[in-house]
Amino acid sequence: EANAFESQILHDPDDVQTTSGGSYHVYTPFWKKLMKRGLDPGPPLPAPDLGPEHAPADWPDSLALDDLALRPAARDGVDWADGLHDAWTPGEAAAHERLQYVLDHVIAPYDAHDAAEPFLQELVWREFSYHMLHHYPNTPTENYKDKFDGFGWEENPDWLDRWQRGQTGYPIVDAGMRQLYETGWMHNRVRMIVGSFLTKDLMIGWWHGADWFWDTLVDGNLASNTMGWQWSAGSGADAQPFFRIFNPVSQGERHDPNGDYVRRWVPELADLPTEHLHAPWDAPDRVLRKAGITLGETYPAPIVDHSEMRDVALAAYDAVR
Repeated sequence: EANAFESQILHDPDDVQTTSGGSYHVYTPFWKKLMKRGLDPGPPLPAPDLGPEHAPADWPDSLALDDLALRPAARDGVDWADGLHDAWTPGEAAAHERLQYVLDHVIAPYDAHDAAEPFLQELVWREFSYHMLHHYPNTPTENYKDKFDGFGWEENPDWLDRWQRGQTGYPIVDAGMRQLYETGWMHNRVRMIVGSFLTKDLMIGWWHGADWFWDTLVDGNLASNTMGWQWSAGSGADAQPFFRIFNPVSQGERHDPNGDYVRRWVPELADLPTEHLHAPWDAPDRVLRKAGITLGETYPAPIVDHSEMRDVALAAYDAVR
């Protein structure tokens, strides 16, 4: 006998329906519905009885972990496993320690429910992602909005490779992609920036980004990864409009005003004055020389012109809209 439980989510996706009896496609009414139903998951179930009397008489043949060849090969001299080892401590004890940190430093400062609402909204967005994947299981590989099936995506393996390796020539993008490769994580704002850059500056299909994130993220899960990438590309449920195209220079200036993030992950730009850090191609030659930078050699020139590609992307969108 098999029984299903809402182990990772709050509610059974088939049990959360609109007034007309269908599934939700827009986040806000989904949020309101869950707030009415409540977000308390209830007490945990007791641990299952795993005593020796429940063990099988004969265990099936199995592979050793090493036989699965899961450890990735080094790329550009960077060993994935080493970076993850330095950034994370796996295991239940470390998980409890991390949870306590969140309770003390993220949740505790909220002195009223209204102040905690943005945090709760993110949790419900995660729930929404799981429900969407349940109702639309093909979305990890197919556009939710079928009008994007005819979109003029580019197939450019070189551009994709440079994006993956953090060699686009746009510092905030490169910083995020290098952090992702080394640690398996990047901040949500940077995820939006690199997602917009891949799908709208490089015009490369969102599923290529989703595949790379799936391979590299330590916190990756299919539902959130799919929802996030289709959101970035404008092809998903309740996604951002396609014409919302992040400018990687202004995003870097706004969210990394002192340049600490870029200098940490793109050390070849460390000596560049902050005023030029997010657009090194605009820096005077003498400033670049003083910082030890030769564009195209020590740091790549921009892979594309953002303004030009913005026009190309919007024209492609107009063609399918």
